[in-house]
Amino acid sequence: MATRKCRPPRPRKIYHQLLIDNLLDISHLPFVHPTTLGEMGVAETQATTERTARGVRTVRWIVDRPPPPMLAKLGGFTTNIDRWQIVDFIAPSAVILDVGGAPTGTGAPEGDLSHGMSNCNLNAITPETETSLHQFWAQAHSARLTMPGITEGMHDQVRTAFLEDIAFLEAQQKRNEAY
Repeated sequence: MATRKCRPPRPRKIYHQLLIDNLLDISHLPFVHPTTLGEMGVAETQATTERTARGVRTVRWIVDRPPPPMLAKLGGFTTNIDRWQIVDFIAPSAVILDVGGAPTGTGAPEGDLSHGMSNCNLNAITPETETSLHQFWAQAHSARLTMPGITEGMHDQVRTAFLEDIAFLEAQQKRNEAY
């Protein structure tokens, strides 16, 4: 049996707070991630934000909208969905995303998520210097577990989205440093 070495991610040239802010405010999804996570309902729907005992929580419900490409592909959604995004920042550097969707009218906004696809993403963000970081992340999901390739597909889609974030944030960091 082959073993895989666990390699730390290469450092990214981003101030750590930029990545935390990016993960907390995911209204950028339709603009930065149009082929994976994007759908205009995210940007058009207001999130609520509250302080928690250990950080900040943002919650956004996007009701009766088309699924983003990733949920359409991996969740098998062909009709509008009710989509949730619950993001917890736990100081000083952890961000947990509970995101998913369920067919509209199946009770997700009222708390019944059993008809949908739920994804949990953990980010551990470690500053390396004042302007660089390491991002460690893990992804779990709760739907279509017996479908061949679903976990790999989920990983690939999330990895693609994070690489898009990194490119965007590294460009933002360069711009910030120019001023």
